Order: sequence, then structure tokens, then C-alpha cells
Amino acid sequence: MRRLRLSFQWLILLLMLSPAAGNQALADELPACDSAEFRAIYDQIAAAQLALTADLSSVDSLLAHAWATLETREQPGMDLPSCADAFAFQRLISELGGDAIGRAALDLAELSAADNPYRRHLPSDQQRIDGLVAKLLEADRSLAPTPATRRLNQCALEQLSALDDSLKQFMSLLALEAEHGADLVDAILRWREVYLPQLPACSDGIALALLLSQAATDAAAMRALDMLVEAMDNPYISPYAESLDQLADWQSRLKQLLESADRGATSTGSLAPCSLPELAHVYATLMPAYSQLLLQARQITEASQLPEYSRSYFDFRETGLNQLPACAEAFAAGWETRQLLGDLISSAASELVAWADHDALFADRLDERSASLAQRLDSMASQLEGISASGSAITLDSARPCDAPEVLFLQVYLLPELYDFAAAGLAIEQPADIIPLSRRSLDLRDLLWRELPRCDEALELGMVMRRIAADFIAMLWLEAAELPIDNIPQAQALAADLRWLPARAEGLGGRSSAARAARLSYVVSGTRGANIRACDSTDCEILATALTGEPIDVLDATGSWYQIRLPNDQVGYIASFLVSQASD
Repeated sequence: MRRLRLSFQWLILLLMLSPAAGNQALADELPACDSAEFRAIYDQIAAAQLALTADLSSVDSLLAHAWATLETREQPGMDLPSCADAFAFQRLISELGGDAIGRAALDLAELSAADNPYRRHLPSDQQRIDGLVAKLLEADRSLAPTPATRRLNQCALEQLSALDDSLKQFMSLLALEAEHGADLVDAILRWREVYLPQLPACSDGIALALLLSQAATDAAAMRALDMLVEAMDNPYISPYAESLDQLADWQSRLKQLLESADRGATSTGSLAPCSLPELAHVYATLMPAYSQLLLQARQITEASQLPEYSRSYFDFRETGLNQLPACAEAFAAGWETRQLLGDLISSAASELVAWADHDALFADRLDERSASLAQRLDSMASQLEGISASGSAITLDSARPCDAPEVLFLQVYLLPELYDFAAAGLAIEQPADIIPLSRRSLDLRDLLWRELPRCDEALELGMVMRRIAADFIAMLWLEAAELPIDNIPQAQALAADLRWLPARAEGLGGRSSAARAARLSYVVSGTRGANIRACDSTDCEILATALTGEPIDVLDATGSWYQIRLPNDQVGYIASFLVSQASD
């Protein structure tokens, strides 16, 4: 047809034959969802089919539906489990919305079915949903691992390199220009359908694949709408720009991971080694309080002594362990100390419960942790030989801030594991159920230790997640030892942590977006200027009118309306499609 289209076909062929073949060999099988998770996903699929009936027969109805779809996407959805069916569902649902809009836009632009890439390459929406449902129904769930034992592996060096290559290819594809917008839509959709399924199925690979799926869908829909409406009326301009920001964050993230991997660091990053003054502070904090608590735990012979030990441990946790510096040896020693001293409560309580088969539940791990921590303290003592533990003051700095992919990993993969664990604990009906939940608690804390990103926000939340997993089990064992709930210190601490954690986690995304907005400069890009309104709706009062090219102070650059500060310090709102980042 046109020479450009032929060149795009060659581009896609090259993408398919380059690193993609290696990626397919790298990909591991994702863990399957269990029956309860499948039913929840199936219900969501049924609800999603209602959106297929939207009227997209006119430009006005199409734009209204596009704005509504994007606004719905901003709202929090269901918490999906970390299993294969959930990932497939999340990707399909995010793609169906944008694809329906892009397809309708090219139809209204009077492209024939043969020239409309959405119709030429993709099955109908219903066929795609039916295909996913058929795949879900035929899966054997009898062998599905329980959520407590399910793991997403960290990406190896070769997998990180494959992710980096694929992201570079996609960004190069987005930078191309075409004489006809449908050519770029065609190339983007082909890349999405052929290349994404071949990304490595490790933790970063899954997170990046979901983002790339959304970014490709938005990019294609935006270019399709460009053929129908003016840029100022295109709802996908802002989501596409936000996707580019997130992909740029990922490029920086992968670069750091690859550099760290070359130096032998783990994929979760690493904390800086402790200085000698910091080691001295850690050693002085742990000794002799740690030894005193060990002795107190060994003297527990009846249930009435458990609350007193719990309160002593909580005091030490608050005034000592929570004040350790954010460096590698301090974090490791603090983590192991919490694990050991906290589980001594559960172990002592379980030994007082006649029906509990506690053999090997805590004993082996406690012995292992005690030996590991003793070795770590001995190592500190040898390094500090001849140095006064109180001779040098230290500053309790925090770790580096988490970047966007690390926050995403925390929110998508680690927090749901903790929430599933807490839900299982609240659903316990038989005392004997405490034993498998205890094993799940131990596994969850091992997971956090291995995969928690070593950055500020993740460490803050990770410590609380670890604490919840340990305190929940301790509370249940103290109840099993027939202590009244109002005499169990863990109950009150647990209630406070379970209130704090979701609120803190929910604020991560909005805060990072607001912080990014504060670092950027914005100008009005609408060809006729823009109205500044009192709230985020065209029904609201107009506070002021800004001219094209006028700089604005953006407070929050999320959603379809940006919150801005006017020169008189009044807060107003401007439609996001009328705003762009200022060029340097």
C-alpha cells in the first residue's frame, strides 16, 4: 500500500526475531489461581461484559465513553491475587476498554475494516472474553498452590537484561512517526500482541508487562483518536504522557538493577554498609536488652507471664529496635532480633496449649535464628574491639526514596499477600487452624525478608507488615492459652497496625504523583486558552481564564483534572488535556 507500512512490517518482524526469542525461553510458568480466586475473577469478567454495550456510534458518544472509561480506571478496583488467571484478566480488561475506543474512532474516521488494525488483527471483544473464560474453565486447580506458598521469583540478571531490551524497543516504537496514524496503531498493536506474552514471568517482568500493556493500549487509542478529533479534545493525551513518565522511571530502575547485579547486589537493591559509629550504636542498642529478654522468655512457665514478656518486648521494639539506623547490618540484625523475640511469645504460648502439636513449628527456626543473630553480634563485637560504643554520635538517616516500580511491586505483590494472611486469620473458626496459619506467617515473613525493596517507603511498610504477621499469630496463641483478649498486648497493637497500613499504602501512589508534578513545569496548551474552575467539573464556577502558553502551578497531576494554585493562592482545577509540560 504505502512504503511506510511495509517498513513497519519489517520493524515488527525484527522485533519478533531479536531478543523476543530469548525471552520466551526465559519465561517461567506463573502460579495458578485456586478455586476461590477463580470464582472472584469470573464474577469480575461477567461484570466487565456490561461495558461492551456502550454506544460509540457518534463522536460525542465516543468521547463521553472515553472520558468515563478513564475516570473509572482512576478509581481503586478489586485487589487481584498474584496468580496467572488474575494477570491475564487484568491485562485483557485494561486492553478491551482502550481497544473499543480506538476501533470506534477509526470506524468514525471512515477507515474500512481492511485498513482498521483493530478489526484486521484482533478478534471481537466478546471473542476475547470468551477465550479467557474458556482458558480459565479448563484449568486444573486441584494442584494450585495456596496463596501462602505462592511465589513470584525475583528476576535474574539475564531476565532483567531482556526486560531492558524490550522496554528500549517499545520506547523506540513510540518515537516513530508515520504519514498515516493507522500505520502506527498497527505497529503498536502488533508489538503488544506478539512481544508482551514473551516477557519473563518474574516479579519485575509481570509488573512491567502490565504497564506496557496499558501504555501500548493508550498509545494506540490516542493515535486513533488523533485521526478524528483535535488534540485538545483527545482524552488519551494525559494518560499517554503519564505512561511515558512511568516507563522512564522503569528505564532508570532497570539500569540501576543491572548495575547492582553486575556488582553482585540482589534485585531488591541493597542498603549501604554501616559505619563503625553506626555499628557501635546497633551493638549498644541490642546488648544487653536482647539478652535480658531471652532470659525472661526462658523463665515463662505459665500463661499469666506471657503478657508481661510481650509488654517488655514491645517497649524494646519501640524504644530500641525502631531507632536503628538505615544501614545494611543494622537492618539485618534488627529484623532477626524482631523475628526471634516475637516468635518466642508464640512458641512459649503454644507449649502451654495441651492440644497443640507444636513440634518443629517454631523450635527449629528459633534455634537457627538464635545462632544467626549470635554470630552477627559476635561479628559486630570483633569489628568494634577497642572502640567505645558511645563514643560517636550518629544521625538516623532514612534509606533512599522508593521509585515508582518499587512502589508498584510493594502494592501489587507484597501487600496483597499480607492482606490475604490477615483475612485468613480473621476467618479462623477452629483452634487447630492456628497451626497452619503459623506456618503461613513464617513463610510470609521469609518472603518479606527476601523480596522487600530496600528503600524508604518499602522498609517503613515492610516493618509493619512483618509486625502484623508475627503479632497476629502471637495473639491467637495467647488466646489459645486462655488469656482474655483485653490482657493480650498484641491485640491492641494489631488493631492499630491494621488501621494504619492500608491508609499509608493508599497514599503512596497519590503522593508520588504529586511529588512528580511538583518537580515539573506546566503550561496551558489549549489553543484558545483554558478556564480554571472551582472544582473538577465543567459544571463548576469559572475562577479565572489562563492564556495559551501561560505557566501554571500544578499541585496534583493525576486524573482528568489537574489541581492548580492560582496567583492569589486560591486552589482551582483545569482539564488535564489543556495542560502540557513546559519544554526546557
